[in-house]
Amino acid sequence: MVTLTRRSASTRIILLLSTAAVSLAAAPAAAQLVERVVDGDTIIVEGVGRVRLIGVDTPESVHPRRPVEFFGKEASAFTKRMLEGQHVRLEYDQERTDRYGRTLAYVHLPDGTFVNAEIIRQGYGHAYTRFPFRYLDQFRQYEREARNAGHGLWGATPAERRASSKLPPEAARYDDDGTGGISCAEAWRHGIAPVRRGHPAYAYMRDGDGDGVVCESRPRTSAPAGSATRTKSAGSDALGSYDDNGNGRISCAEARRHGIAPVRFGHPAYHHMRDGNKDGVVCE
Repeated sequence: MVTLTRRSASTRIILLLSTAAVSLAAAPAAAQLVERVVDGDTIIVEGVGRVRLIGVDTPESVHPRRPVEFFGKEASAFTKRMLEGQHVRLEYDQERTDRYGRTLAYVHLPDGTFVNAEIIRQGYGHAYTRFPFRYLDQFRQYEREARNAGHGLWGATPAERRASSKLPPEAARYDDDGTGGISCAEAWRHGIAPVRRGHPAYAYMRDGDGDGVVCESRPRTSAPAGSATRTKSAGSDALGSYDDNGNGRISCAEARRHGIAPVRFGHPAYHHMRDGNKDGVVCE
């Protein structure tokens, strides 16, 4: 009986310790103070350091080699209003840091606001889909909704975008939509892709892997022989994302299928569509 009692007591202790461990693991992270907002998608959190918001890409406002991009200051101010001086809860994904040593996190306010998502929903940034993450599909949908509603940066006219561009003439010639940056779609359109470090356009493009070359390959626009379906580009090129039949153009049917219609000037798909009345909007 003594032996059984001791075993029972040991079992109870083990169960209690296991329960406590599970409770600690499931407990939400303690709120931490946001000391400073660096720009629209980067903040400094007390005890953590520099934090890059996962799945969000806002226009540049403090990049040392690039001018302030269109809507960069507005995006930075939006994030600052939401976060500076606030206590936040950080949530992590599979990757905890990026190649610059910044902590990668989802940021939540005490009232439940999901900051990463809110920036995209309000039109202050793009969904950054170069790498997979937990909320990728939701963020893509939020961007489509913001584009369609003309929220934030998506509500600007082409003239407003061009007026705000601060690119030097040798690079501005490639910035068709006047965003202050140059996309791979624009680089291919102008026949300068792949773009290597040293080219006037390179400094105004995003070199995700830091290898000194941007837009290394053009997305496919037709299916290889024997393939049942066309492989879509994992990058940001509009043809790879929206040209379902692989004919090198984007139709209104395809735009509606992907939830991006009406398509306004400045949207990556616009330059692969036909704007009959030249009013800057397709598939009204």
